[in-house]
Amino acid sequence: MRSSVVFLGLVATTSIANAQSRADQEPASRPGAQLPVTPAPADDTRDQPAMDYPAPEIVSPPPEPATKLVVSRTANDTLTHHLLLSFGTAYTGLFGSLDSATSLPNRLGGGYSIIGGVGYGLSRNVETELEGSFAAFGADSGCPSCSAKAYDAIVAIRYHLVQGERFDPWVRFGFGASILRFDDDGAKRNYIGFQWLNATVGGDWYMTRTFAFGPLVSLAMTSYLDHPSGANISIAFKGLVGINVTFDPSGK
Repeated sequence: MRSSVVFLGLVATTSIANAQSRADQEPASRPGAQLPVTPAPADDTRDQPAMDYPAPEIVSPPPEPATKLVVSRTANDTLTHHLLLSFGTAYTGLFGSLDSATSLPNRLGGGYSIIGGVGYGLSRNVETELEGSFAAFGADSGCPSCSAKAYDAIVAIRYHLVQGERFDPWVRFGFGASILRFDDDGAKRNYIGFQWLNATVGGDWYMTRTFAFGPLVSLAMTSYLDHPSGANISIAFKGLVGINVTFDPSGK
């Protein structure tokens, strides 16, 4: 009886030990089912057929804005359709010859001139002008009793070099008629001729919008065609240096 009890105890002990050994050898939990591995995506660039890409488009830059012309004050038209009145005075001298028999040096000395004119602006730089002048000359050492008076009338074109400035320089060229009355101790002779060149350089400084004054230098060349001496035609020169006053009613 006693041996049977011992045998059963040994069997029970062995079963418990085997069960414990199997429990230690098995993992605590079984791993779950393995998920299938997704294959790597295909290389689209390599696998797809080559594509024809369009050539890059050249885009032109936008056009630059048009340049605007800014008209400055000096570009303003201050002459077209303007009526200009002028008056001047000058020291005047004669030289050359009235004709082939009458030389002017040592006969007539220096004198003075009074000048008046009216002009009209044809464009921003060009003015047409009518001018008349009177000149008186005294005696010179070679002829103490000599004197003379001259009357000139010319038509001219005056070119103004700048616009809109206070100082207005200009040049003028003209031609016309001339009469000279020569007095030699009571013997008076009249010479009538053609003034075929009258060249003048001057300038007007505008004190106000309507009034200006400035210097002028002029040279005139005249051939007297009708003269009492019966001598041949010659050339007489008249030079003057003076000052001119201009009135522009329209204003600059």
